[in-house]
Amino acid sequence: MPLTSADHTHFSVRKRDDTLPRVKVRVEGISSLVVPTARIPYRGTIEDDFKVTDVVLDYSWRFDDPDTGTSTNRAGQVEPSGVVDLLGQSRVDFGDVLDLATLQLPVGSSFGFVLQARDNNVVSGPGEGRSARIQLRVVAESDLRDDLLRREKEIRQALEQLLKRQDQLITDAQALQVMIRDMEHLDEPARIQANQVQKKQKLMGSGLSPLAKRLDSIVQEILNNGLETLDSPLLQRLKSRVANPMNRLIDQGIPSVANRLDE
Repeated sequence: MPLTSADHTHFSVRKRDDTLPRVKVRVEGISSLVVPTARIPYRGTIEDDFKVTDVVLDYSWRFDDPDTGTSTNRAGQVEPSGVVDLLGQSRVDFGDVLDLATLQLPVGSSFGFVLQARDNNVVSGPGEGRSARIQLRVVAESDLRDDLLRREKEIRQALEQLLKRQDQLITDAQALQVMIRDMEHLDEPARIQANQVQKKQKLMGSGLSPLAKRLDSIVQEILNNGLETLDSPLLQRLKSRVANPMNRLIDQGIPSVANRLDE
């Protein structure tokens, strides 16, 4: 008589629905305002367990004519450049540029797009996923320039305030250096003052980084909208009045205070 075990292994099988492709898209060097001839750099990321088989950019635009009271709607699809070579993988990460000039968008229109992807699920699919919609407004060049100038002014004003604060920090660091010159060990007042200067210096660095990113975004936006070239007076002015003072603050002002505190 064969021996058998009294213990039995139990298991269960549960059906799980396939998840759709996870699709993300983001624009780079562009704000929500664009001119009709803008080039829009964007990056797309798609992930799926069944692997990605197809990727398209699905766009649409609408124009409401205030003179005639009529509306024009258009839609279409384009295949991102180079994405074909990446298909068949579970993760597709790519960058491309959408040239609005080919779409002949009228000023005043609303333009948007999503990234759409399919997987190779042959059982219950294919699954189709879509990104969040990127929405842009097509404006005249003069309107975009006005908006860029407004943002540039905000950055310059914020930078001027940082420069004033940095000058004060240098003065405070110099005063602290004089105070502790003959001290073998820092007393409590000197320690408190040193901590305050260090704290303010850290805040200075954290406040400067976002300004640098905003300035870089404006420069890229000007180029992507075809408003200026790199050697144009506008971009040269941005460099001399904003970028260069910012770089001096990063390369000289902040390290100067840090060195005095270390001493």
